Amino acid sequence: MRHKLNLIDLHKFAGFFIGEGYCYYNAKQNAIRVTVAQVEHEPLLWIQERLGGKIQGPYSYAKAYKSKNPKQVPYRYWTHHGPAAAGILMTLFSLVRDMSPKRAKQIGDALKSWKVAPLSKMAAKRLKTCGLV
Repeated sequence: MRHKLNLIDLHKFAGFFIGEGYCYYNAKQNAIRVTVAQVEHEPLLWIQERLGGKIQGPYSYAKAYKSKNPKQVPYRYWTHHGPAAAGILMTLFSLVRDMSPKRAKQIGDALKSWKVAPLSKMAAKRLKTCGLV
């Protein structure tokens, strides 16, 4: 069941995103993504209940980074993409810009790249159906 996002939850997510998240624009897929990686599953479930998206994993650090450290624990990540991710990032920007200039720049760069990218055929069709283009 999806919970309604309130201001306190939004601030909690912004803090979590500053520490554990990242965002980017993938030109090959013409998609903007917001992602949070974590070894604990519960915080990712909390995010998914409020923002939707998908949780993927668990993944092994040992495989991903060819590490031989047996103490490394598996991790998962929550991700959202497309216009929903852009909306999340636009909302986060004003909350993170003063606390993390690095993360604010990352958000700004991803949004700028996404904004100027050509629409996919499917996105253009959806916008046309809604009468927005």
